Amino acid sequence: MGDQITENFARSDRHEPFYLACGDPGHPPVILCHVWPELSFSWRKQLPLLAAAGFCAVAPDMRGYGQSTRYQDHASYSVAKIEADMIDLLDHIGAEKAIFVGHDLGGQDNIPPVKI
Repeated sequence: MGDQITENFARSDRHEPFYLACGDPGHPPVILCHVWPELSFSWRKQLPLLAAAGFCAVAPDMRGYGQSTRYQDHASYSVAKIEADMIDLLDHIGAEKAIFVGHDLGGQDNIPPVKI
């Protein structure tokens, strides 16, 4: 990967997320998660900076966004399914753990943070 941003898919039986990545796959991973109305592309400026700092930076299109799998039913967007997607992504990149980074556009004060 080096300092170039690559486009990738992590295929599994449950889900097929698209993700951008930058940095050495052997370095500690940082997973950059977006919210609506963003995409993995939103992290394009941070990816090379994190790679230069010694991380393997990964930004997925979250479930239902961009090039990742879309689902018709509301239940497919549960926190448990999104957590499982992130675990599958870690398996795909060969990591047991990662630093997760996310952002919130506000207006959702009643939603507690999720620890994965």
